[in-house]
Amino acid sequence: MHELLSQYYEILLHCFQYDIHVYTLPWVWYWVVPVLFYTWFFFIKWTVLLFPICLPFYLVIWILAAIRETYLEKQYLLHLKKDLINHFKEKTGGLKDDNSN
Repeated sequence: MHELLSQYYEILLHCFQYDIHVYTLPWVWYWVVPVLFYTWFFFIKWTVLLFPICLPFYLVIWILAAIRETYLEKQYLLHLKKDLINHFKEKTGGLKDDNSN
């Protein structure tokens, strides 16, 4: 496992060094278009390269957001139920028994 992580780190380091090398080339800066295209490519490439590292974090954030949304939804429904009951009590004067005169 350590060897695999070491190789992955080496790949990331090599790719980053290459990207820095490309950005230091003079012809890239002569016109704006090459810099824009390479920057676009840079972001896509690093999104793919960092996917194995970021995936666990994305999953944890997604799960926590789903739990939070479910909790807030339940709280909203409870609050809505209380409001409806209070509204009904205000409009009707509460529940009345048919036996009371």
